[in-house]
Amino acid sequence: MALTIKQAEDYLTNHVSGITVMDITVEYPDQKEVLYIEGEKDYYFFINSDNTYLFTDGQKNEKAFSHGDSENPMTEEEFLDKMVRVILAEE
Repeated sequence: MALTIKQAEDYLTNHVSGITVMDITVEYPDQKEVLYIEGEKDYYFFINSDNTYLFTDGQKNEKAFSHGDSENPMTEEEFLDKMVRVILAEE
């Protein structure tokens, strides 16, 4: 099952306090869906057209890629958990 922006937004806001999450897909026409996550630091969550997920910092440096290990890609839940752990560690 593919992750949706709404699921990601709900998960993040339920697990990390002090952040604002906005759907900014319209600003990235080459991407399927995009979330902007604003807290002490900024992050982006991209859902690509091939249903892979990319999580970056505000300068677009990769923090997590769902298929970084092509032999064993992360599940949706593992990816969401990874995003939360990165945000909490850096905030």
